[in-house]
Amino acid sequence: MKYHLVTPLMIGGALLYATYARATNPLTFPSSPLAWSTCASDTFADADADVAKLKKALGERLGERLQCALMRVPLDHYHPEGPKIDVEVIRVKALIPASREGSYFIHIGGPGGNPRDFIVAAGSKWALADADDTIAGWQRKVSERYDLVAVVPRGLEGGDAFQCRGIDSIEAPPDALSDWHATTAAARDIAENCGANPAARWTGTEQHVFDLEQARRAVGDPKLNFIGYSYGGLVGAWYRAMFPGKAGRMLLDSSIDFTGSIDDADLATLEERHREFQRRALRPLLQKHALYRVDNDEAAIVRQLQAMPARARNTLMPLVQSAASLKAAWVLGGLLTEQPWMTESEMHARIASVRFTTDDTAETRVRRRAEVLIGAYFGDDAEVIETLDAGEPDAETIHASTWHTRSLGARESVFLATRCNDNPWDQTESDWHRVMRERAAAFPASRQGVEFFGLICSNWANRVSHRPSLEPALATPPFLLIHAEHDVRTPLDGAARILDRFPGARLVVAKGVSGHGIVANSRTPCVEEAAGRYLLTGDVPDARLGSCPYVRKPRKARQHPNVALPGNADELIERALQDG
Repeated sequence: MKYHLVTPLMIGGALLYATYARATNPLTFPSSPLAWSTCASDTFADADADVAKLKKALGERLGERLQCALMRVPLDHYHPEGPKIDVEVIRVKALIPASREGSYFIHIGGPGGNPRDFIVAAGSKWALADADDTIAGWQRKVSERYDLVAVVPRGLEGGDAFQCRGIDSIEAPPDALSDWHATTAAARDIAENCGANPAARWTGTEQHVFDLEQARRAVGDPKLNFIGYSYGGLVGAWYRAMFPGKAGRMLLDSSIDFTGSIDDADLATLEERHREFQRRALRPLLQKHALYRVDNDEAAIVRQLQAMPARARNTLMPLVQSAASLKAAWVLGGLLTEQPWMTESEMHARIASVRFTTDDTAETRVRRRAEVLIGAYFGDDAEVIETLDAGEPDAETIHASTWHTRSLGARESVFLATRCNDNPWDQTESDWHRVMRERAAAFPASRQGVEFFGLICSNWANRVSHRPSLEPALATPPFLLIHAEHDVRTPLDGAARILDRFPGARLVVAKGVSGHGIVANSRTPCVEEAAGRYLLTGDVPDARLGSCPYVRKPRKARQHPNVALPGNADELIERALQDG
């Protein structure tokens, strides 16, 4: 399906609507049926030819069940008489039309996650499940009775694409601690350039929820049943708050804490990443401090990490997942503190004379990690270090690999506009400078930079969206939360706060695992049984909080020679959820 950019020329009169009083009757116009057709070939496009071939094969397996449509929506649903844009809707039809009970609308997270890959992969995979399997059989039954539908968030590939100008520095912002002037200048430029597109102010969760409701009406479902991952939890909660009478079932996997602000969620992620760093790397290092030739002094090691040059800390420390990789990063950080402008060959030469450990086997492991970290520091692929750390004898259970994907211009643009539009940003530039310094000191193993988005949003002009009160959602039907115990991206603490706020919520936790996106991707009994029962019947567990040990699903043999790229439907789902 072809798409084009949303340009000022297309919606030239749209700016006028921002000065009008907010209308009170969005979606009062009739919703036209969607004109479903075969999905265009670019639905299966990918930068890697083998991944594109995989996606095309999965699409062919689905056959006529896979359909796409363009939905014409108002740029601003509060002013439906104004300019219009196109968003894509994609679905996999129920396997048994005569048994169809409705749809499940799926949101894979983000902001900026495109659900195309997920719908193709999940639609194909779920239909192949054995209905008699006590763990995964529900996937086949859901496939038989429900359409899987996704409304591609406005601005993403499939419909009219929204892309900011001049946001290249989002990927590598200036170091705020050493050059605050350059940091604030970059943030102002990005806010001004992105906001220059008139569509920017209407790219966000509020308008997307209106798009969801328009799609529900167009497909004719009396209620909106919803499956949301990560940020998709906020989308589902806002839908229930804005359209409580149309809320059906809602399963949220690894949900963001939608009871607070986005900055609250960012801080929770930093705190959880620090706990992970202590659990998986720092404490194991100290427990074997003699082996790794370090003092048994946690505070001293943290001070040395904090003293690393910013580039070294931001590049190396987020990759640390074991005592061996921490020792390697600690040594490299010390070398770069002494000589910040070393070349790659000079760094390799320097570590050749370093003795990392007192044991030859451990020495080999640490040295290998040091070599990989040097490569990452100079721009090589970073996924190798994760594979090495996962192979440690005492490694923590990880639910899924990290898929290092290419950057998508529209994805970053939608992410930024949604983030800035969804929340009020009252902090000043000096507030953010203080926050950045405090967090860099408190969380030395976390990648600094998420506060840069807050700095951009504090300079964001003409915000028109409104965050709905969640009170109406309190009266909606019960919903189900699924979470990994050690989810770094959306910590379990946030799910607990949702559980406290909503009496109708139920939470099921996969214990002893670090991961994101658990449902249908593990063999964890309490998770899969609760999810299947709820999706098929709407019945939630009796207990408000339940848990059981995580059980890994057997992994298929790698079918792609590049470990950074997905080779089957499971891995394509993992990558889609990680992008979200």
